[in-house]
Parts: sequence; structure tokens; C-alpha cells
Amino acid sequence: MKLWLKCSLAASMVVAAAVISACQPDAEKARAVEALIEVRLAETQITGLAAAVVYQGQVLTARGYGMADLANDIAVNDDTRFQIGSTTKLFTALAVMQLVERGHIQLDDDIRTYLPQFNPKALSSDALPVTVRDLLTHHSGIPSAYLRSFVMDDPDAERFMQTSDWLSQTYLTWEHQQVFAYCNACFSLMGELVATVSQQPFADYIEQNIFTPLALNDSLVFGVPGVTDNTAHGYSAGEPAEPLLVKDVPAGSFLMSANDMAKFAQALVRTQHGYPLNDWLSTDTLDAMLEQQFPGLPMNGDFKIGLGFWLNDHHGRNQVGHGGTVPPFYSELKILPESGTAVFVAANDNLGNNAVLDELAADIFDLLLPPNDRTETPAINTANIDDGDYNLGGFGLVSIVSDGDTRQLALPGIGRFTLTRNSQGWYAADLDMELRPYSGSATETPLPIAFHGYLNGYLLGPATSLETHEANESYQPWLGEYESDDLVDGVHLYYDDERRSYRMDASLGVLGDGLAVTLKPVNAELMQVQGYGRNVGNVIQLARDNGEPVVRYSGITFHRSIN
Repeated sequence: MKLWLKCSLAASMVVAAAVISACQPDAEKARAVEALIEVRLAETQITGLAAAVVYQGQVLTARGYGMADLANDIAVNDDTRFQIGSTTKLFTALAVMQLVERGHIQLDDDIRTYLPQFNPKALSSDALPVTVRDLLTHHSGIPSAYLRSFVMDDPDAERFMQTSDWLSQTYLTWEHQQVFAYCNACFSLMGELVATVSQQPFADYIEQNIFTPLALNDSLVFGVPGVTDNTAHGYSAGEPAEPLLVKDVPAGSFLMSANDMAKFAQALVRTQHGYPLNDWLSTDTLDAMLEQQFPGLPMNGDFKIGLGFWLNDHHGRNQVGHGGTVPPFYSELKILPESGTAVFVAANDNLGNNAVLDELAADIFDLLLPPNDRTETPAINTANIDDGDYNLGGFGLVSIVSDGDTRQLALPGIGRFTLTRNSQGWYAADLDMELRPYSGSATETPLPIAFHGYLNGYLLGPATSLETHEANESYQPWLGEYESDDLVDGVHLYYDDERRSYRMDASLGVLGDGLAVTLKPVNAELMQVQGYGRNVGNVIQLARDNGEPVVRYSGITFHRSIN
């Protein structure tokens, strides 16, 4: 048995004094990690940071840096709670898998087995399955961009329990198990599943079956940052920023401290190596969660996902984890299972976004672990990307254009970015975006894939060529500008003569972003967003309310703009 595995048992077993002595955290390494974080905090000017590091199965450091509340001069401590955003999804996935382990849920059952009220519409007459496995891996066909009441004006920890009813009013985008399409609503559905099967509120289940067994004493399923006791306030470059109250609690609303995330990461490492704490989860179940699901799907590129956990590598070492984003709060949990090493970092400032935290976590790993000779040199991609318009998962409409010897990526409403080909044969743009040409067979997918898009190393989705359609008089009454009082506060439907396609430009309100997509006709009352993957594929319903045209998109009903 490795020494660090013996160390991980020291808290619960009687072991030799020599082993206990050898198991003390390495003070020199702890100081080095803390110094690195302090330097990075000063360089980035992040207001506050929570960090926890587990090294060889032992908690090396868990503490706060910077400020939790500038107005009242309150520093971040090891028990200060940070909103962790989508890192929450790991806890929801673990809750589901506990119920699978106990025989209450079957992974490949249709979710309607447990939530019969969930009855989404489908474009085909065939009954399209949506399994528990599909939902845990974002491969369900439920619209990725489902944003009805995504941000709440008033705290309501139970509003997500309406998700199955709300999703029954919308259409599935495509058949399941075709493409990764990140889905917050899917994890709210998982929260409903946990509550329904366990016959208790979701928060109670999490507290009794995860927080209590792992002694996560600071953790909350839901709270209001800066209002709930001992929570960090939110900032943008040091200026106060209002936190977003996300409706999808099981997808992104937990509040955690550095102390608790250290315990959580340590429990995952121990369990993965065969020594679970208080029988909270078996090693076999965690191993199943870390196994790649749906390998070889062409639309996913080289993206890998387990049951809730994202899978990749760090310099040839297997890495698992998840990140979270609910501006101005960000988090990253990275685990190298074989090394028994994990890093959690969370920030309360937009200056500490996921790219910044991801780099910090990687640098901590590099500080603690020796170079790995397993790193492989990737093959050079020699395929090309033609000029033209494409529908890219995660972004919608994008264009590749040539201007003399320069090639550019054009993003409507954002700008143009010069493309350069790197040593791996990928096209890199100035905004940390990569376009990786697809060289597989066109017959493997519903539409030929031109390339896969990545942002900061994470898959956006596949890019497929734009489908053209002639203008149809039946759609004319619905063309124009619409508005709503929801997160997507406006859409503009029109026919794009240059691209010979219907188009919709959407405004995402408080998120400050926009989305431009092209549409394909389905029938006189339906159109579908072109493309596959995140934020595309939605079916748009054209209807009337008191005789006036309305548009239903992303779970939201839009009415004609008054101006």
C-alpha cells in the first residue's frame, strides 16, 4: 500500500506511530502553494479567493485569501462560503448515483419512469427516450438553451421543482446520445428525481447523505451571497456586483468553504482508492462515474465526460472535475486521481474567471508533482476549413472569411478575429478560441462537420454548414422584434437575404451577451435553430395571443416590441 493511502486512513484506523508521523502535511509544500496563490491574487487583483489543496490524500492547505466584504473590512477565511456555480452538479450527480447504488434508480431507465409528468414534445412521431444516464452526461436532447426564469428576483430554493412541468411545454431538439449539449435544466430535473425517489426535499437529501457523512459543516444547498451568514460578497474589479440567484439550484447554487471543499476532495480521493468514508459511496460507483460515457461520438470531438465528472488530462495524467460560473462567482475543482491530489479554487470577482482559476490550479499541480513522462505529442491536423458560414455549437452563427493572406473568424455582434494555424494544425483566434478541423467521415453525422470549436480548451461544439431556405410568406406575420421580462429580454426574427436563411438575434440581458442563430423551417408554426450542441437546436414556436403574434423560444414567450 502506498504511504499516502495509509495516511488517508490514519484518521479512522489505528496505525503505527511512524506512519502517522510520516503522514503529517508537508509544511514546505504548503507554504510554497500558499505563496503561489498570494502572488497570483496580487497579480490578478481578484478581491477574494478560497483555495483547498489535497496532496497525496492529505489536506495540504485550506484557507482564504483577500476580502469577502470590502465595505466591512472582512477577510476571506477557511470557512467563508463561496457560491460554486456548476461545480454543484457533482453533488447532484453523486446524489443520483447513491440512489442508483441503493437500487432505487436504474441509469438506463427513461426519466419518465420516475417523473411521469415530464412529457416534452417531439418533432417526430417516435417516442424519444431520455434516460438518467443521458441527463447526467448532457446528451439528452433537452434544449441546452432553456432559460425560463433562469435568474430569480426573489430567493426560492424550490422553484426548480417545476422543471418537469415547464420542459413538457417545449420540444426536444434531437435524439438522445448524439452530441454533448450542456444543460442546466437537465440537472434541475435530476434534483426533482432525487427529491421524488427519496421522498424528501432535495436540500434535505443532500445534507443528510453527503454533507453530514463528510462533515461538510459550512456547506449550504442554497443561499444569497453577501446576505446569508458568512458568505462572500460579489465584485467586479473590486466594485460591488450583485450576485445572480439561479433558479436551477441542483445545477449551480451550492455555497461551499475552502475547509469543506478540502474534505470533499479528500473523500473523493479516498473513495476512488478503495477507502470510502462512512460508506457514503462505494468505490465501484465512483469508478463508474469516472468512466467515459458515449466514447467515439463524432460530434463531440475529443471531449470526454463521465457521469457528472468532466474527464481530461494534465500533462498526461488523468484529470477529473468540474467548474462553475455564476458571475461574479467562479470555481474550479480539479482532481488527479492516481496521484491522490486535488485543487479547489473559487473567486468572488469577475477578475477571477474560470480561465484564471484553471491556470492557477494547473500551476499548483505543476508545483507539487514531478514532470510526467507520459505526455504524448498529439498528431498534427492537416485538414482545412473552407470559407463560409457555419452553425457552431455554443456560439450559433459564425463565419470564416479570407482577406488577402489573412483568415478571420467573424462572430456577429462581437467582431472579427485573426486566425493563425498553430503547431498542431488547429486554427487559433485572438480570444482564446480554437477551431479544430474535422477529418472524419461525413456519413457519420446527420450533417457534415467542418470543425469543432473550443474556448479556453473546452468544447463549444461541432460546426456544420448553414442550410439555406427561400423566404416563405407564411412566416411574414412573425418577422420583427420581440421582448420579454425574462433573462432573454429580446429577439429579432428576420430573413437574411445575404445568407438566404431565416435568422434570429437574441439579447441575453444581465449576462451582457448576445446570440445570433440561423433557423430552418419545420412547418407553418415551427422553426428550429440550426446546429448541434450547446445553445442551439431549440424549436421556436410561432403562435398568437389575443390575435397578436408571439414567439416562444427557450421556454420564454416573447411579445411584439412596443417601440
